[in-house]
Amino acid sequence: MKFTKIITLGGLGLFGLLQGAIAQTARPFTIDGKVPSTTKTIKLMYYDFDTDEMVEDSTAVRNGAFALKGNITGASYAGLYFLGDSAGTNGADEFWFYLNPGRNTIDATQGKKAMLVAGDAPAQKYIDFKKDIEERKSVLKTPEYEAEVKKIEELREQLLALEEGLKEQYGTNESIYEDAEYEFIQNNPDNTLSLQFLKGYLDKERPDYAKWKALYEALSADIRNTPKGLEIAKLIESEAVKEGGIAPDFTQEDVDGKPFQFSSIKGKYVLIDFWASWCVPCRKENPNVVKAYQKYKDKNFEIVGISLDTQRESWIKAIADDKLEWINVSDLKGWKNEVSMDYGIKAVPSNFLVDPEGKIIGVNLRGEDLENKLAEILE
Repeated sequence: MKFTKIITLGGLGLFGLLQGAIAQTARPFTIDGKVPSTTKTIKLMYYDFDTDEMVEDSTAVRNGAFALKGNITGASYAGLYFLGDSAGTNGADEFWFYLNPGRNTIDATQGKKAMLVAGDAPAQKYIDFKKDIEERKSVLKTPEYEAEVKKIEELREQLLALEEGLKEQYGTNESIYEDAEYEFIQNNPDNTLSLQFLKGYLDKERPDYAKWKALYEALSADIRNTPKGLEIAKLIESEAVKEGGIAPDFTQEDVDGKPFQFSSIKGKYVLIDFWASWCVPCRKENPNVVKAYQKYKDKNFEIVGISLDTQRESWIKAIADDKLEWINVSDLKGWKNEVSMDYGIKAVPSNFLVDPEGKIIGVNLRGEDLENKLAEILE
């Protein structure tokens, strides 16, 4: 018994030591650096080393310099956004890097690309690693390597031509399956499996709506009037929602629970922006959309953000965190969002730029493409 007691106490002591060691793993970090005078705010986003959850912070720029502080337990993938003034003037492009404990010094004054230029030992090891990669990549720029690449490209073109000929002669797994589904739907207008096959095809990235619309219209009325049949009808109708078409009107509740009708702002240029709080590419794109809004909101331009969220708290928090100061609506039905179905949304972020008459004049404009298009029509 005495021996067991000693072991137990020793175990408890070791466990306590381990707990202490775990509690002390978080270490402080700093990010400091220089930015152009047009940069007013630095926004930091990084994925926590232990949980992979997104952490956000920001700081004001003073005299062309900034500093951020925090604690991390290990190297964390991080992004810096260099936000400008109310006119939407930004400095460097967003910069993603591995944030290490200790000091991390950034230089964002040399053109549009920021760089990690100095820091404590962990940051310096990362800088050396990046330099080593660049040195190794130099072999890819030699005349010998480029000559071999050219040979491969010529062979690839020959192989592609052979492959296309083979597909044309024999078909592919996908085309054979698609042809069989097409014939099944033709021959079985009263079968609910026909609806499943139709839905699967129309959910693809670029379906041939005209080819399959006739099949849908040939289905029995009972089949077309099922919930899935009506959903397919919406998908087919959404085919008209493209550049040159007219943006469908809609009504959806805003953040205050009040109904907002799209046609109520007819007469303005409007960006209809489909996004979600859980969508990382959407959140990364939001600073670009904010920049465009700040620059053109007083020039007959508005944004309507339509969220594919299901949790109101997450939606509202993301709006506040990303400073989305425009009209925001959602029915909190996720991918079943009524407006997204009317517009045929299959991925986010997606957007439509609409002119004052309701005509769609741009689709999926992001970053510089959005800013250039708005400059073209509003300046």
